[in-house]
Amino acid sequence: MRKSLIFLLLSCLCYTGVSIARVSEHGQENRNVIVLLKGSPVSVVAVEKGAVSAYKGFRAKREPSRIVLEHRSALQRQQAGFIKKVQEISEDIRVERQFTGLINGLAMEIPKGFEEQIRSHPEVVAVVPVRQYRPLLNVSNSLMDCEQAWVDNGGDSVAGAGIKIGVIDTGIDNTHPMFDDTGYVMPDGYPMGTLSFTSKKILVARSFPRTGDGALASTPRDLDGHGTHCASCAAGRLNTLSPLGQISGVAPNAYLGNYKIFTGEYAYTDQIIAALEACVEDGMDIINMSLGDEGYIETALDPEAIALRNAIACGVVVVAAAGNSGREESIGSPGQIPEVIAVGSVNNAHSGSGPSNPLDVDMHIYADGVRILSYVELTVGEDAEYFATYGVGRYPLIDADLIDGGGYGGATDGAVCSDLPAGSAEGKWVLAVRYDCTFTSKLNRIQAAGGLGGLIYNSANPPEGDANLPVAYPSTPGAHLPAYFIGHNVGLQIKEAIRTHNLVEIEIIAAPPTEGPQTPYELSNYSSLGPTLDYTVKPDVVSVGGYSYAAVQNDVPGGGPSGNRFQISGFDFVSGTSFSCPRVSGTAALLKQAHPDWSPEQIKSALVITADRPSPLNGLSPMKRGGGFVSADRAVDTSILVSPPTLSVGRQMLRNSRTVTLPIELRNISDQAIELDLSLQFRSRGTMQSSSVFPSEMTIPSGVQKPATVTLTFTAPVALGGSLDFDGDVVIQATGTDAAWKVPVWGRVVSAPEPTGPVLLLDDDRTTDPERWYPLAVEEAGYTYTEWNMEVMGQYPDSQYLSNFETVMWFMGGRSLNSLSSSEFLTELNNRVRFNNELTEYLARGGTLFLSGQDWSDQQESCPFGQYALHIRGFQWDPFSSHNRIDGRYIEEMRVYGVSGNPVGNGLEDTLLFDSYLENCADLIYTDSSEYAQAAIRTSESPSGVVGINVETPAYRAIFLAFPMERLSEEGMFLLMKNGLDWLTSYEPVPIAIESIEPKSQLDKTKDLTVFVHVRGLSYETGNLLSLDSYNIPILAYDGSGSMEALVPAGLPDGLYDVVWRTPDGQVTKVPDIFKVGVGDLPTAISDWVSR
Repeated sequence: MRKSLIFLLLSCLCYTGVSIARVSEHGQENRNVIVLLKGSPVSVVAVEKGAVSAYKGFRAKREPSRIVLEHRSALQRQQAGFIKKVQEISEDIRVERQFTGLINGLAMEIPKGFEEQIRSHPEVVAVVPVRQYRPLLNVSNSLMDCEQAWVDNGGDSVAGAGIKIGVIDTGIDNTHPMFDDTGYVMPDGYPMGTLSFTSKKILVARSFPRTGDGALASTPRDLDGHGTHCASCAAGRLNTLSPLGQISGVAPNAYLGNYKIFTGEYAYTDQIIAALEACVEDGMDIINMSLGDEGYIETALDPEAIALRNAIACGVVVVAAAGNSGREESIGSPGQIPEVIAVGSVNNAHSGSGPSNPLDVDMHIYADGVRILSYVELTVGEDAEYFATYGVGRYPLIDADLIDGGGYGGATDGAVCSDLPAGSAEGKWVLAVRYDCTFTSKLNRIQAAGGLGGLIYNSANPPEGDANLPVAYPSTPGAHLPAYFIGHNVGLQIKEAIRTHNLVEIEIIAAPPTEGPQTPYELSNYSSLGPTLDYTVKPDVVSVGGYSYAAVQNDVPGGGPSGNRFQISGFDFVSGTSFSCPRVSGTAALLKQAHPDWSPEQIKSALVITADRPSPLNGLSPMKRGGGFVSADRAVDTSILVSPPTLSVGRQMLRNSRTVTLPIELRNISDQAIELDLSLQFRSRGTMQSSSVFPSEMTIPSGVQKPATVTLTFTAPVALGGSLDFDGDVVIQATGTDAAWKVPVWGRVVSAPEPTGPVLLLDDDRTTDPERWYPLAVEEAGYTYTEWNMEVMGQYPDSQYLSNFETVMWFMGGRSLNSLSSSEFLTELNNRVRFNNELTEYLARGGTLFLSGQDWSDQQESCPFGQYALHIRGFQWDPFSSHNRIDGRYIEEMRVYGVSGNPVGNGLEDTLLFDSYLENCADLIYTDSSEYAQAAIRTSESPSGVVGINVETPAYRAIFLAFPMERLSEEGMFLLMKNGLDWLTSYEPVPIAIESIEPKSQLDKTKDLTVFVHVRGLSYETGNLLSLDSYNIPILAYDGSGSMEALVPAGLPDGLYDVVWRTPDGQVTKVPDIFKVGVGDLPTAISDWVSR
């Protein structure tokens, strides 16, 4: 049953997973999508040509690389031609952004229903809906051992120097004292972006607005404070004075880049990708992403995932917040990407809160250095558009009466109701009387004269009735200076002091925050937990995010569309993984400074294996704390690196026992040989029978890498459907010392039914009614089966378990995601996305699928599995409902019939029945333009209505019925089951294989070479990788039949190479030693020389 869409909205985080829609001028709903095009982006070509440095930071180069410019120009020409063609389809198609750096694609707004026409274009790889995101909402540095790491890097005065951290967020308040650029040197090629928001500290300021965003929101200005806080945690200036004393960022001397994507309440995928491209091209070394969602994404053809991986391949470290749901299996993009460093949160050593009124300020007045007035309460004009100057501090104060009237006595003197002489208020605050002109006009004139703010005292006979009172509810709309209001009599006292003293100063003091101690290192109750989509250990590490005290914006009292973290002091306590994330970004900057040649993978390894495990964390699973609490000092000083830095056996579904072997590589990065002892220590063994690491001892010379192997044997839990996790560490101890490193190990073992027969019956109806029909129908068709009941098992099977069967029969009845409660919705959606991935891998290896369910399409209309595995371009949801009249009658049954000659539907003529259990019975299916999917079953209720399809590709077969098969008659169900199973199990898939490559040699390695490759058995036209050994080469063109053109770049070392093909669903095939580079007698099989 279709129900209205339920979104899970968290306090600091929102994920919808659907395209954003608006209504066009013609009244048709439009969709925002990202269209991926064939052809490698600039970053990939730069990596493949060994010219990463030519792309990263190319905007700052005086002479940009020819490789970058030429390839970007070629992509721009390609995109221009594509835009021209698609805009001929509809005048409502609009291009929002174009991408050439990290992806080759466009952000477009298209009318609903036009996706397939665009997807079927020969240059298109994928059409992916735009997702929307919200931000993930002093003492900490000592907890992280930052001070010692600063010493290791040459002292606190240079900690982080030269490293550039890009902050993709709500903007950065560039006037905040934590970003004071005194003493900084502007590097060559900078500043960039909107220069008025840059400095020698903030080198780049860019914003990425969308159509309809407001003018102020579209600037790099931080209207919220979230981005300012993140930037100050990562790289706030050393020893900045705050209401709680001096505070510093983790890498206090690092440069910053301001990349504002929250120009409205939400940010969208296209803004994120545009910001990622800009970060890489502007030369950022670290990217901080304190944003995300709980929804898993299928990453193979996702443009954001591709952009992130390409950014990392360019040598940029990406750090992301884990999320703030506090639930298991809730780390979505970008943190779910294995190469991204995902950061969870622990509590600080203190807690506190800012003043309940963020505009609570007092003032002192000094005359020739002596305080003459103390703690005078001020009223603030709080509806200014923004404050261009700082609202607290100590400043010279002058009287407007001495400027606009030349002395005392005039009726309008001191009111600033006319322009002040240029420069007359430079660097000063101005005392002014209320009078008739608007407060905003006074402030504008003060600003024009160089003033910093206005202190406005009430008139002698004010409307408030009491001259001791300040102006009630003062309004300064559109003003760009702070304005404070006092009573008439206090104003006269100050006037007299100015008249009789050489220097009068105003000191504006914000109300102090409250502060108290708390136990540090405790995992924050909101910190999102792993595992992720592919059961990778996440988060990778944790850091201080609970009660983080740092900068917030003090420019915009009213805040912006994405929220408001304003405090007039410019500092506040806030909590969230948003703020643990930049502390790790700052630590990564210290590592990059100390080891400039380290790759992002090596920096991640150092962070994870050196992390601390203080007592609140030591008893937790790595799926809660990752490697542990980041230690900046230990990470900078590490002697070894380990790849991978975490080990996961994933989810193991079995009935008896299984042994799994996991390889790791240890590299000695010190300047002398190191002797190591290796062991396994487990916090929880689960059902593990035995474990070992080999070798248990090794000596690694300086600069050398050596392998080790972890072997684990475990059994299934006793109860069917039961699951137990195990976790521990590979402990690496330097012989004879206290130095040790830990590699987290994790796995989940699930007790699964013993595989029997060729058919897996996956009962996902979650009721008891239809379950008796499916076993009967399978048996009647002559097949044996194993039953997987989701009510018992509680989770979907994985691809390894599915591989025991020829066919998976997945039946869902009327189960609908949209009928779930908000607490169930996202969990179930994530489970579906994970199972889609498992099914994709199973089908790629020759499996077959029989899927029956009326509401499978809920929230999955545009999912990659539906598009690329089932070849469905869309659905018409519930056109046949008992609530709708067709031809004047209520539908209580629907006639269906098999397409003549179709092997699945042949001979079927039957009726689907409605009742109180199923009020609607079928969606209409629209297949794509390929020949893989064919109509199998139609309905007489619609002239061309397809309600069942069969799919045949070289690798697999599949059947999809958009209705519950049990609603047919017994005879009809039995017929359809036998037709379907006979057709599915009779298939012999065509395994992928490289059949030819011509020419087979690149004799002149100084020139690029076009080669022609034919691959047999391809199911996916897009997302494939072609490589020579480990070196990816770009695919230039593909004809849909397995033939393609590819480009072998110039500059490869001489040798014989394996030609390797990888599909997006995990298949790999290769021809060894087939391609020759160079001339003469050559060595064979140059293996894994990517790090040359």
